Amino acid sequence: MLSLLLESALRSLVLGGAVWIGLKALRVRSTQTQVLAWTVVLAAALLMPLLMRWPVLSVPVRAAHVSRVAPVIRTITLTTVPLQKTPTSAPFDWRTALANGYLAIATLLMLRMTIGLVLTARLWHRAAPVSEDWTEGMKVRGSGDISVPVTFGSTILIPAEWPEWDAAKRRAVLSHERSHVERRDFYLQMLARLHGVVFWFSPLSWWLTKRIAELSEAASDDAAIEQLVDRPSYAEILLDFAKKRQPGSAGVAMARPATVSRRVDRILAETAVPAKPGWGRRLVLVASMAPVIALVAGCTIRAQNPPQPPSAQAPSESGKPATPPPSQRSTTSRQTIRTDSFVQSDDNGDHFAVVSGDSWTMSGSTSDIQLVRRLKGKIDGDFIWFERGQKLYYITDPATVERAKELFRPQQELGRRQGELGEIQGKLGEEQGRLGQQQAQVTVSAQYSSQDIERLKEQVEKLRQELQKSDGKLVRQDDLSDLQATLGDMQARIGALQAQAGDKQAKLGEMQAKLGEQQARLGDEQAKLGEQQARLAEEASKKLRVILDEALRKGLAHPVE
Repeated sequence: MLSLLLESALRSLVLGGAVWIGLKALRVRSTQTQVLAWTVVLAAALLMPLLMRWPVLSVPVRAAHVSRVAPVIRTITLTTVPLQKTPTSAPFDWRTALANGYLAIATLLMLRMTIGLVLTARLWHRAAPVSEDWTEGMKVRGSGDISVPVTFGSTILIPAEWPEWDAAKRRAVLSHERSHVERRDFYLQMLARLHGVVFWFSPLSWWLTKRIAELSEAASDDAAIEQLVDRPSYAEILLDFAKKRQPGSAGVAMARPATVSRRVDRILAETAVPAKPGWGRRLVLVASMAPVIALVAGCTIRAQNPPQPPSAQAPSESGKPATPPPSQRSTTSRQTIRTDSFVQSDDNGDHFAVVSGDSWTMSGSTSDIQLVRRLKGKIDGDFIWFERGQKLYYITDPATVERAKELFRPQQELGRRQGELGEIQGKLGEEQGRLGQQQAQVTVSAQYSSQDIERLKEQVEKLRQELQKSDGKLVRQDDLSDLQATLGDMQARIGALQAQAGDKQAKLGEMQAKLGEQQARLGDEQAKLGEQQARLAEEASKKLRVILDEALRKGLAHPVE
């Protein structure tokens, strides 16, 4: 909801800037024409969240530096054993905090506006009706609670001292306030304040409220000058009202101290009242602004990257699938949260999810997975989530959801086959691991026998040295010969053992080679399945796009709040 309001405020700000430039470029001096132009802007700003639903222009932007994943749907079958998660502290939710802050300020502003309306309504109720000839049939009430004329709805409230006014002052006040009533300025300014309550964070809302109030007063000044003719006298009337105490009210006051000085300068500087625009000019103005509003509200910008061919992952020497490069893991999540979940990335930038129970067919980023998970907790049954024109929608119509699910059934079958191949590859990898352990054990046994031989050699050499030193007195030559013969026999036996170990290792190597060949064949099959999935993904995405457009036209798609 907050993102929708932010985007609406930004688009309204662009619209306001375009209208301001247009009025300056065309040198529009008529206050009533300017009031009409900014009234149209106000209406468009209030309706912007609805106008954004109908995109009229899509601007593709090439984003060469954005990482993409090939449009391949991968199937991962998980067991339904509950996952054990270690308790962690919940991270601070900035989105929720911002939403709460927005609601708090909007509520305070709405409360302030409501209190002003209630107090002014009570003031109107206590005021006494004024039935005099000079009121010319207008709804006029006199009140001792005010010191400045105020328009509230279609009623003119005047101070209780009005009997002391001369004819010129009564005529000026009546002409000024009647102009407000005829143009319904009270309701227009209430709409501007309501816009300020909803979009209080936008500078346009504050500026627009102030600008409409100033133009409304200027237009009413022109109406009063037409009746009074004497500009200096009318300026003195405004200055006299501005000096008096003015309690806050929701009505349209005739003279506010903050703006009266500029109004007086304008009244005294001009010599003629600008001509009122006819209905023809008003229609032309509205018609000329309509395309600008449609363009600002309906223009979307989407990133467009050159397509990248899908790359099959070849198995590594150890029999395990190779890890994809970082460029293929940065945008779209390959993690499967639910059983039989399918994750896809579309080169056209479409983000969608077809949710059927615990089975997802999804195109998007990891943040999109979080959005769909939250939406799944709010919607009962199967649904479609998708993004179109930077706006999020969901569809729960059973017929539409079933059509979308039917598109991805062939891919689900390919995913199931890939899952089976993955299980076989996993078992082959485990078998290769066991063979490797057996090879390691054979090698350790041979190394241990060689160490025994080295120790015997050292003993023989020691005896030989002692024999030479003692001239055969300490060690007999026969004993040394027997020891050498024993050493030769041991070496022969160890050689035979090493030969047997070599034969066993050779056999284990042949078995590993066969397992490697099987894994290579499985890798080729998975690559072919990947190519089929890429082709089916492209076809299904195009058909799904047609289904989603049809659902938008029929009103079956609902915006995600």
